Amino acid sequence: MPGSLTVSVGVPGGAVELPLALPTDELAAWSEETARERLGPEGGAEAVAELANALHEATLDARRRGPVTALSFCPDPALGETARFEISLVAPDAERPELTVRALADFLATPTERSMHPATVDYGDLPIGPAVRVRHQYVVDRQPTRNAGAGDDAGGTGQPDGDDEPGEGVIVQTVAYAALPPGSRKAVLLFGSWQALALDERLSDLVDRLATTLRLEPADG
Repeated sequence: MPGSLTVSVGVPGGAVELPLALPTDELAAWSEETARERLGPEGGAEAVAELANALHEATLDARRRGPVTALSFCPDPALGETARFEISLVAPDAERPELTVRALADFLATPTERSMHPATVDYGDLPIGPAVRVRHQYVVDRQPTRNAGAGDDAGGTGQPDGDDEPGEGVIVQTVAYAALPPGSRKAVLLFGSWQALALDERLSDLVDRLATTLRLEPADG
């Protein structure tokens, strides 16, 4: 079954699908072209350069986790990336030889030294299959650049840093869905992350809506 399935998800307005398979030497040109397209004719050179950098870094950051699809959510392109949504297929391994919804919940909700609070776990059903929703908030070290990513666990936000100084911690909010499609040994994981806490409720709702659009289909269509 490996390689025989593909995951699809609805793409919200303002989202850019990151070119995960694009050769690295073509990524800079794609980023600049996409930034110009998103900002339109009124986008100045500085704004284009900043958005291009955000998309470039978001793509490289997402590639480290190997998702099937990664969406950079930029509803206001002049502010860069507001949130990241990544969709992955999770296969059984030595630690979890048989995937269950509860095992996936335990994995996603495991606290780390960076966790601010215990994760919130809710079980339910999606059109794609039985699922668990895990909400988690934690602190990461602030990166010294404006559009820096949030590390291996989450995408960057591209939001301006305000008065915060490099090296200070930032709060990252994540909402993840893990679902088990009937008849599949693999789980589908939707992972949303952001630092824009003022938009937390709206972004959480968006992840909830995206989860209902997940589909697992044969790769050959």
